[in-house]
Amino acid sequence: MNRFFADEIRTKSAQIRAQGISEERIGRILQAYRNIMKAAWIGRNDGLLDLEEFAINFDDGSAAGRLFARLIVCVCNGFDPGLVEEIGAFKAAALDLPDYDGLILVMCIRGVLYIQAGHHPCAVHELLISMWPEELYEPIRKQEGWGVGENEDPTDVFWNGRF
Repeated sequence: MNRFFADEIRTKSAQIRAQGISEERIGRILQAYRNIMKAAWIGRNDGLLDLEEFAINFDDGSAAGRLFARLIVCVCNGFDPGLVEEIGAFKAAALDLPDYDGLILVMCIRGVLYIQAGHHPCAVHELLISMWPEELYEPIRKQEGWGVGENEDPTDVFWNGRF
């Protein structure tokens, strides 16, 4: 992983710990996570043209969402992974978003790179949740029901694209 992204995750995690957790912010993290997972499944099951259409029609109103869609279009147009990563890193540095918004931005950039690398959506899931500080993971796990009943393992949900 690019040193810039590692430093960003460390910084944003520290800011999140200092600021505390709110339901609204957890909701924003989950929505970004779900959007990335949806793109991963579209790319895997439906191909590049459908993934590009998803990106072109994607609008969540956030700076991270706009960059996410732009980077997906870059991937669909055949940009080199190093170039996609560089575009993402430059934009992240220019925006310098705080705490949760910064983490969402890093998740979006890394998510696009994982999709471009051809990782299975279950691997994308594991890579994304590994970015979350433990203080975020536990409330999200409880909210989503991961580890409870039939959702014992969150990756079970993703094997069939049910997200």
